[in-house]
Order: sequence, then structure tokens, then C-alpha cells
Amino acid sequence: MLRSKALFILSLLIYLTIFSVDITAAQDIRNFEVKEYITGNGTLAILALDSLKEADDKPNGTFRFIINGFENDLDFRDGVALFPQTLSTSTFVFLKHNPDGQEIGKYYYIMKKGKSVKTLELNGITLLLVPLFILFVAYIFKRFLLVFVLLGIVFLYFYFSQGLDVGPFMDNIFFSLKKLVV
Repeated sequence: MLRSKALFILSLLIYLTIFSVDITAAQDIRNFEVKEYITGNGTLAILALDSLKEADDKPNGTFRFIINGFENDLDFRDGVALFPQTLSTSTFVFLKHNPDGQEIGKYYYIMKKGKSVKTLELNGITLLLVPLFILFVAYIFKRFLLVFVLLGIVFLYFYFSQGLDVGPFMDNIFFSLKKLVV
């Protein structure tokens, strides 16, 4: 009798341990994406994604994200969290999340037209290569050097007038280079 009770308690503890590990593993956000929220009123949502880049509805609770250098605790319900700020104009947004010491960083250009919002994920390498390409072409065509320098200045003005900061810009380039190496 005592032996069967001990065996039952041991099997119950093993079952609860396996079940609790499965729940905590499902709560991690390993990948995410920014999209317009389902209501279509210009609100942004952060969606948790699984390894196949499909929507993951398992994460529930509060997760810490860094958005443009500011720490935010986002409340996820069924794998979706609403963006903490409302956007009045088009802007650049850099999001960083740190699950289990593995940093995930994504850079987006949010284009707002009226109440609709379009998101465009940007690669840090592209943000670095476009001005370098302009300077390279200017070097090849020295006669047009002034025109290309002016285009480069307009390019940088566009970035900085839309809310780009040097810190997130460099973070995005660093994350993109790290993805290439790994």
C-alpha cells in the first residue's frame, strides 16, 4: 500500500515537472514581427512568431522589449501585443528583445498614410550599403561628385527627419552583421 502511494506521488511529480517545462518553453518569444493591428485604425501590433515564421498564439504575459532605446513591458495576449505609442507620422522603429540572453533585433520603417499603416522591415546592411553605393558611383563619375554628395545628404536627411537616431541605426547594422557571421 505504501509502495503504491509512493509510486503514484513520484509519477505525479514527474508528470507535473514535464508539463511545467513544456509551459515555460512555450512562453518564450524567439521571433516577432510588427504589423498593423486587426482593427485597421492605424494601431500597430507586435506578433510572436514560431521557428517557421508563423503566428504563435502561445505567449501570454508581460515581456520586456526595447523600442528605439526605451524599455517597454509589453502585455502579450495569445501572442499579440499592442504597440505602446500611437504614431502620428511615418517613422523608423528599432525593436530589441532578449529571451534567455539571445538578443533579437529588428528595424522597421513604418509608413503612415491617413489611418492606414504599412510596415517595411529593413536590413542594417542595406542602410549601410546605400550611402556607400552612392559614394562609390560618385567616385566613378567624378564629374557628378557634387550631385551624388547632395543625394547622400538628402538620403541622410530623410533618415534623420523620420526619427532615425544614430544608436538604433548602429544597433541594426550590428545585428545584421551578426546574422551574416552566424
